[in-house]
Amino acid sequence: MRNKNIKYPWLHGAAAKQQFITLLLIGLMLVSGSAFAAEVTIYAGYRGGGDFNDEITGETISLDEGGSAGIILNVPYSHVTEMEFMYSTQPTKLVAEGAAVNDMDIKVDYIQLGGTYLFPRENVTPYFVATLGVVHFNPEGLDSENRFSFSLGAGAKIPFAKRVALRLEGRAFMTSLSSGGALFCNNSQCSITASTSLFAQLEASAGLTVKF
Repeated sequence: MRNKNIKYPWLHGAAAKQQFITLLLIGLMLVSGSAFAAEVTIYAGYRGGGDFNDEITGETISLDEGGSAGIILNVPYSHVTEMEFMYSTQPTKLVAEGAAVNDMDIKVDYIQLGGTYLFPRENVTPYFVATLGVVHFNPEGLDSENRFSFSLGAGAKIPFAKRVALRLEGRAFMTSLSSGGALFCNNSQCSITASTSLFAQLEASAGLTVKF
């Protein structure tokens, strides 16, 4: 464990909730101002990847891969573009043999706002998606952390009813970490000093989309 030299007051749970509410309100305002029908997708996925390299010990602390779930709100901006609000969550564990945080429960939440570009076809609509936002790390018994993140992905919407479609997607989440920055702290003592500036995860998902 080591001292956390710099404290970030905006990196705690209450701040994360406020950011989530703010983005949700923005999404709702987009819906109310749109001339097109909005879409809501509830999805389940599988998320893997995510390593923290400790610059002091040289150890690698990883996130265990596993299931994820989320909700996506899309508001058409034109016939081929959409604004997107996304919330995605994954309950998982830290994996670090011999480290104090090994097998510790952690929840990883992404809160994102961005857009999609559509390529409409007769029976399927492929798309690209890009978003910006925050990731919220919430390890059990330690301070939660927020970091800037963004995502890039591609997928397809396959309609099987007038207002219902299957949404299949692959997405990469990337998070900015400050080299030398402390993570997973408690009482100013921290478990990791990150040596890398980028944290990445990959997610494959399938969801049910309903148009309103």
